[in-house]
Amino acid sequence: PNSKYREMLKTDEGLRKLAELYIQRQILLEEAKKTVDKNKDENKSIFSSHGKMDEDTIYLIAYLTKEVEKKINITPEEIQSYMKEKNLSKQQAVSELASKKRREIYFSLIDKLKKKHKIEYCIGADSKSANK
Repeated sequence: PNSKYREMLKTDEGLRKLAELYIQRQILLEEAKKTVDKNKDENKSIFSSHGKMDEDTIYLIAYLTKEVEKKINITPEEIQSYMKEKNLSKQQAVSELASKKRREIYFSLIDKLKKKHKIEYCIGADSKSANK
């Protein structure tokens, strides 16, 4: 792991965050491999344009594009309201709104996928009180 992650390995909180990242990736990858057909026209370009990446990463890109990026919808009214509320330019408002919606959609997807699994964290000395 790089230095950022090495520091996380030193604490229970850091270990839990790393475990959560790994679990999220595995759950997403599992669903991606079930639902993404790399031979469909809509996915062929993603798989061919990212040829040097490992196939798991390409599956994740294709899946997240379909399940997150393509579901971001921002209305002109939302943009205008956000511009006024935050005193931002249109470009800044669109960027911030898209980022906010991207996070909401992503975490909603993660929550939905996690419900299909039993996940237990046993990190630290006291595994009896481990969070589930």
